Amino acid sequence: MKKLYLILFIVAFSQAALAEKTEESVGFSKFRSKEIKALEKEFLDPPMSSRPRTWWHWLSNNVTKDGITKDLEAMKKIGIKGAQVTTMPQGAPYGPVKYLSDEWLEASAHAAEECDRLGMGLGFSNAIGCSGAGGPWIKPELSMQELVWSEITIDGPFKGELQLRQPKINENYYRDLKVFAFPSLPGDGVGLSSLNPKVTCNIAGLDTSAILDGDIDTGAVITGTGSPVDINFEFGKPLTAYSLQILVADSGKHNLRGVKVTLFTSTDGKNWSYKLSSTGHQSFVAGDKRVFSEGSESEITSRYFKVRISSGKGRKISLNEIFLGGARLPRYNFKAARSTTWVVTFDPVDTNIPKEQLVDSSKIMDITSQMDSTGKLSCKLPAGNWTIVRMGHTSTGRRMNPDTPEDKDNPGLQADKMRKEAILTHLEKGLVGRVARQMKTLKHKNPITINIDSWECGAQTWTRDFPAEFKQRRGYDCMKWLLTVTGRIIDSADVTDRFLWDFRRTIGDLYAENYFGTFRDYCHANNMVLEGEVPGTGIPAIADGLQCLGIMDVPQGEFWIRAKPGPNRHWGLSGGDNTKEAAVAAHVYGKEITSCEAFTSFGYADGWQMDPQQLKPIGDRQFCKGMNEMVFHCYAHQNDDRFPGMTLGQFGLNFTRKLTWWDQGSDWIEYITRCQHVLRQGLFVADVCYFYGENAPSSVYYYVPEVLYPRKMNKPVTPAGFDYDCCDWTTLNKMTVKDGRVVLPHGMSYAYLVIPANAQMTVHSLKKVRELVLAGATVVGPEPLRSPTLTGYPQTDKFIQSTAGKLWPKEKGPAGKPAGKGRVINCDSFEEIFKHDKLPADFEVLSNQQDTDILYIHRKLDGMDIYFVCNQKERMQDATLLFRASNKVPEIWHPETGTITKAPLYSFEGDRTAVAVRMKPFESFFVVLRESTEKNDPVVMLTKDGQPTGLRVLKTLTGSATGNAALSASVPEPSVSVDNGIRLTVWQAGTYTAHLSSGATQQATVNSIAAPATLEGPWKVSFQQGRLAPEGDTVFDKLISWPEHTDKGIKYFSGTASYKKNILIGKDRLKRGMKAHLDLGRVKNVAQVFVNGKDMGVLWKKPFDVDITSALHEGDNELEIRITNLWPNRLIGDQNLPPNERVTWEFYRFYDANSPLLESGLLGPVRLLSSVEVEASKPGGI
Repeated sequence: MKKLYLILFIVAFSQAALAEKTEESVGFSKFRSKEIKALEKEFLDPPMSSRPRTWWHWLSNNVTKDGITKDLEAMKKIGIKGAQVTTMPQGAPYGPVKYLSDEWLEASAHAAEECDRLGMGLGFSNAIGCSGAGGPWIKPELSMQELVWSEITIDGPFKGELQLRQPKINENYYRDLKVFAFPSLPGDGVGLSSLNPKVTCNIAGLDTSAILDGDIDTGAVITGTGSPVDINFEFGKPLTAYSLQILVADSGKHNLRGVKVTLFTSTDGKNWSYKLSSTGHQSFVAGDKRVFSEGSESEITSRYFKVRISSGKGRKISLNEIFLGGARLPRYNFKAARSTTWVVTFDPVDTNIPKEQLVDSSKIMDITSQMDSTGKLSCKLPAGNWTIVRMGHTSTGRRMNPDTPEDKDNPGLQADKMRKEAILTHLEKGLVGRVARQMKTLKHKNPITINIDSWECGAQTWTRDFPAEFKQRRGYDCMKWLLTVTGRIIDSADVTDRFLWDFRRTIGDLYAENYFGTFRDYCHANNMVLEGEVPGTGIPAIADGLQCLGIMDVPQGEFWIRAKPGPNRHWGLSGGDNTKEAAVAAHVYGKEITSCEAFTSFGYADGWQMDPQQLKPIGDRQFCKGMNEMVFHCYAHQNDDRFPGMTLGQFGLNFTRKLTWWDQGSDWIEYITRCQHVLRQGLFVADVCYFYGENAPSSVYYYVPEVLYPRKMNKPVTPAGFDYDCCDWTTLNKMTVKDGRVVLPHGMSYAYLVIPANAQMTVHSLKKVRELVLAGATVVGPEPLRSPTLTGYPQTDKFIQSTAGKLWPKEKGPAGKPAGKGRVINCDSFEEIFKHDKLPADFEVLSNQQDTDILYIHRKLDGMDIYFVCNQKERMQDATLLFRASNKVPEIWHPETGTITKAPLYSFEGDRTAVAVRMKPFESFFVVLRESTEKNDPVVMLTKDGQPTGLRVLKTLTGSATGNAALSASVPEPSVSVDNGIRLTVWQAGTYTAHLSSGATQQATVNSIAAPATLEGPWKVSFQQGRLAPEGDTVFDKLISWPEHTDKGIKYFSGTASYKKNILIGKDRLKRGMKAHLDLGRVKNVAQVFVNGKDMGVLWKKPFDVDITSALHEGDNELEIRITNLWPNRLIGDQNLPPNERVTWEFYRFYDANSPLLESGLLGPVRLLSSVEVEASKPGGI
């Protein structure tokens, strides 16, 4: 028992030390009070610090000082606050400025000086390419390491010498660790050829004998046809197997992704049943082969086996050997950290494997001392069949991705992510150290930001000091358990699973401390800010996502545009992303900023086809996930003046100064800036916090309730209208309880703490949960039954069961069981829990329209409730929004303009406030609810001639909204403002009545309004020169899309064209109180309107209309509408021209001569509309 508690003390001390060290890096933001007047002023004119940034890719050594200056000046002009330099080899012809050369450092110094001049920030990716940390200064012994082994079987008794096969060697570096001998498992080492099966294949001419000859160096080459290859085996008598292993020649990085092998059995050789499968993503390297391997949870016995290989068309695979053998732990490639994975690794294994298929730990012999340095083994083995495993470690061989041509003779290896010495070597000799020293010399004004990109460097399973690091953290020796990484099951599946849990957790802790923690300490010592997409999207590393992100000064996520452009684009699925994880880290670790690599894409999703209107709803969705700083991906450095210029190949948004709409893009950037500024105020509001346990990997990915991630671990699931965070052990350990809510030191709090749904918990975690419950917390989840770790086993399980048994209710249900001042609930439905607790949704939408897709995020500041809401539909929507805030007056803050208005229609509904809104296509705004001393009698409905308009506060009756939606197609619906009395803006004659919450009414009658007028042709259209369009004016008798024009210069035009005509304005449109509006109808893609030479502003999203009253006078008025389209049409047109006649230049070709052209131009109809603003008066009785 003393030994048990000593081990527990060591582990707890290690965890506490890590937590303490991490807290030092947290730098908890001081969420100070902010005067509302100051915030209102900043909303109109946001500070520079709230503006977005951009990745700035310096591509293929093409860098010029002139291009740097032009890029930065263009960024500043449009509203970008800073740039992050990322040197990237990417397909373009190579220039002379090599990475980290004197010329490159001179260019970076110039960039720093220009940023100082412009008042901008500057950052750098810590290494070349898009992943990891490393370079030519990383020698093989300091590179990422992996466990490798070779094995043989031998019959005993044996006494003599054996030459053990050399395990795989990468980068000419290998070190032996251990040699083990143990009794062979039945079926291991038995070649299928010795069983003389009948083999058939659906591919004619395939030499199956090479697959079964027992020689792993010979094989049969399979070329994918798009259809699976089936190899059928018929044995003379039933064969029992527990695992499938297929060896293929290692065909290089990622070449086997998408390849899948599947095992079937049959009772008659005709009808097949699935048994197990393995994918290229799961495969791992052994020697010079790649292994597809999987174990079964029970024996597989049959005379008939089918192995199916599925691969992409044209892919060649050398299939070298197939083994059906002894037991292997199911999913052991993942559980042993040999494969990075999206698959959940912490499910306990429930197997029915007989004792003879287990490796008895007492019979494992360590015979390492009996092998010499050449691999010659002198040993003595007793009777029986023995397996000998020679195990060591080598470099993974993973290099920087991509590296540069000049590095071919000295490739940039990835640094060992678990070894502090390796990371310090990279920091000192690589970019970070060189830039740090350079900036001190330059006396650069602002701290440089250093970025760690997402993990794209594969798996690492070893480091030089792993045994000591493991023992320090887990309290026992790992070496005797290393056979588990080969898939063998030692003693039991449960015990093996526990060791591998400890193995992965140690890897995750070493990543956090020695990789990310070392980076943080070095950056802080050099006055640098550390930002990181760590570990990254898709759970790419065996790491604890929140633990890693919590170390960053600025946790960063990323989101992608994955849907193709067009009318059927599904905006909701446009972001395969980890924004939520980065935001959660900011929330629970007390960070003010959640940055995001924004709008990353493949060529099919952009290709110069994106404009602000399309990008806005994608960005808004990410705001609702918690992002509050966009970092555009990407701005490719424009080293010269060719158009559209340099791109990052097919990747990214192509967000550069050479965009056709760059000069018109500042309004969109201003919109983003205002959103970001407000979304940094106060604290995020959530009802639920999921403690996701201590498994590695752990990720908020498991908790994102979207269709992209069907395997969700947040059980019970948080329903719509309620938000959530997650926490790791570090942040759980900081929690206290106040007023029944679990609270973090910087103020974040939650009504419910949810524990993992897999009924596993470590002793120290359960102790913390017990402490919180007794202090008043409400905890939700199933009763923990076991500890996942081998540390302290089996006594730890007894503690878990005893402690949980006293806290947890015996029955499931939403009421739960009181414990101390708190309670514990075991219920599968949060809907039931919230109903029992009478907790209404934080946000709810009532509408007569279906599928409203209106999203939100909620923050709280000094008693103010701040909701950001966004319409994800490309249509007008009338809705009533319910907010969980009572007795507070709602305001609408418009981020497009910076204006603030009182919400005109609202009512108090119990503990919530209902606000009626009309949301334009893709519109978003803030609803700010704050206390007011004014007496309020808000408008709840507006009628016209006694009939309801779309503006009314809807009520909920038996779950369905009641009310009428009357969105007019001919003229806009009337609107209400209450900033200076009740004022109505109407577009048609009639009697309008504002119905107040008290039952009183106020009316206004409008006798006449000028009718809408369509502005027909002809239009004089002039096109931007230098794009092969006609010179001078071209007359358009009617509005058409430019590709419909017969002139090829117009058909293929990309750029800006000016539409001009004179319009006659009569007195009826200039009456007092009357306003004139120009509605452009359909626009492709951005418009700018001038009336009588006065700039009326840029129109970048629907509806394309603008108030032009201030520029009009009676009589003739000059109207100019400048329309800017996108680059594809000109790029396509140039493919129809000889190279010397083209006006565009691109090194990555998105289109060919026959690609479809995009709608472009002013499509209309263009209409002149009139409205009148009147005050509602003459209050009526009830």
